Amino acid sequence: MLFAAVFLALIAAVAAEYNIYRRRAFGHLRYTATFSSSEVMVGDDVYLFEEIKNEGHLPIPYLKADTDLPEGLEFTLIETNLTDGSRKIRSVRSIRSVFVLHSNSRIRRRWRVRAKKRGEYRLGGAVVSVGDILGLNTVSARLEPKEGGRTSVTVLPLPEPLDGSFASSRMLCGDVISALCPVTDPQRVCGTREYTVFDPMNRINWKSTAVHGRLMVNIEERTVRHRFSVLLNMNSRPIEQHPSVPSDPGSVERCITVAASLLDRIAAEDVPVRLFVNAPPPADCTVCEPIYAADGEGELSAYGPWRGRSRMLDALRALARLPLEISMPPERAFDLIAASPSLFGENENLIVVSPYIDERMLNFCRVLRTGGVNTVFYIATTRNSAGVIPGDVDVFFSL
Repeated sequence: MLFAAVFLALIAAVAAEYNIYRRRAFGHLRYTATFSSSEVMVGDDVYLFEEIKNEGHLPIPYLKADTDLPEGLEFTLIETNLTDGSRKIRSVRSIRSVFVLHSNSRIRRRWRVRAKKRGEYRLGGAVVSVGDILGLNTVSARLEPKEGGRTSVTVLPLPEPLDGSFASSRMLCGDVISALCPVTDPQRVCGTREYTVFDPMNRINWKSTAVHGRLMVNIEERTVRHRFSVLLNMNSRPIEQHPSVPSDPGSVERCITVAASLLDRIAAEDVPVRLFVNAPPPADCTVCEPIYAADGEGELSAYGPWRGRSRMLDALRALARLPLEISMPPERAFDLIAASPSLFGENENLIVVSPYIDERMLNFCRVLRTGGVNTVFYIATTRNSAGVIPGDVDVFFSL
């Protein structure tokens, strides 16, 4: 009888322990995740701080946490070889940890995360598995981070030098003719020369005059006021398999990087620039102005204008939030721009960034030229569906 009573008591204790952990294991577990920064550039590192807290009196003898990152972010782990002390860096998208969590205690973890791709990313929580003391039962659940923390990060595209990465379709040699304004800028002095009777007295450089022993005047650069627009083509090929989604996302991502590099170069010159994209605007976008076609089918998203380094971050944020979708075929976008000269002002320069070039784009260039708009093409790949490029069209292909 004693043995039967002990056996029944043991079974009752195991059943009670099983039910307690099954019903109350997650009742007092809290999960918190926070990024160290809300914005980073492609290739930068950001720290992810995770905290799992047990606010109850029930200890957790076995806790396994699986954390997954969205595509575009990767954990950076440093592994050390105990034999020779060498280190190896490994990148993974998911990571697993096992802990023992006492009552009224917490565990904090810090992970280094590498931003691999531009976009907006939000944490999806962690899958936590809890086991009882005897190891007879394991319960799993997804814990979402508490509201109010920095659970999202925006990865901005990284501008890169375009010199050496692109080659012109024609050989540029000899004299280059450029339009100059008759007005000079007194704040931009590029040297001195000898005084003539046609020079005003306020241009005399007295220090240079004392050095040379004769009157010398400043050479001032011409005042040039240009405006630029960048047209980003989200089509990866002239004919897509699915009209609303590019079939080669990698080439479109490359175009977005080229567009960021062009915007950065234009911003360095303190010149106004606008961005046009045949992609739908992101949700809750307040800096985008949609331009609809005459028949109401399709839209062209317009951003800007931006000017100077102080507005460059706004341009990069707009590029980071661009969805990989197509809102209007490129030929319709070209017809819309060619039929709406009010979109472009005087002395406008249009830079078309595209994964390919075809005959329709060359005709688009000729039409805009008649309206006084200079057009330059940056092709992020080597795809050429137009055959021979005319000598009067500026096309730069990626090397």
